Amino acid sequence: MKKKHREKSRLLVVSDFEVLVLRKNTPKKKYGLIGGFSKKGETPELCLIRETFEEVGVHLNDYEFEYISTFCNVYNKKPVLTRHYFLLKDIRKTFLLREPHKFNALEWVNWIEACQHLGVSDKNALERFFYLKRGIAN
Repeated sequence: MKKKHREKSRLLVVSDFEVLVLRKNTPKKKYGLIGGFSKKGETPELCLIRETFEEVGVHLNDYEFEYISTFCNVYNKKPVLTRHYFLLKDIRKTFLLREPHKFNALEWVNWIEACQHLGVSDKNALERFFYLKRGIAN
């Protein structure tokens, strides 16, 4: 079965040792990061801007975030899902939960706790950010 290649953009919103997460309505993986799937012809940056507004009501400009990393899932030697991660530079924004049908809450949690309840790629991106950008030893 041929799997179509999809792309996602994710936003890390970090304050000291806490990260802003969306608490999911489903029992599988308690938290999610802001962001989602790109639409046809949409760049990772435009996807991030659109998804951030849809999920938390924040209008972003492209200079308000910076690229961190990309992870790619491969199936039968072909990419099937690419995730692009970005960091919000200025967290002094008003975040509002706009998709209550998908998420119960928007909350700040310690990054280590968040990692225990995120999907593998999101967990890896968050760990990488704290280990490399914040200089935290393993």
